[in-house]
Amino acid sequence: MEDQEQFSTKQASRSTILAKWSGLGLIILSFGLYAILVALPFVPLSVEIKLILSPALILLGEGTFWVGGFLVGKDLLARFKFKDRFDPRSWFRRSK
Repeated sequence: MEDQEQFSTKQASRSTILAKWSGLGLIILSFGLYAILVALPFVPLSVEIKLILSPALILLGEGTFWVGGFLVGKDLLARFKFKDRFDPRSWFRRSK
């Protein structure tokens, strides 16, 4: 019985690690999609194709970013601690 519990715990931790790495990969992919969007005006394609690709790349970039953020999870995103950097009240505080 104890071996079965240990096996299920290992399997759960593997799936959690796989989800976090998949989420991180999706976030990196979203940055790549936005890089393609920036380079799109310089690609020799017709205007019609560029007009179709632009919103498609924006939607795909946003979608992959948010799904990746969901998979990565709140705890990993909290490590970056952006709260103090984007809070205007903390910009002019003196450090103790």
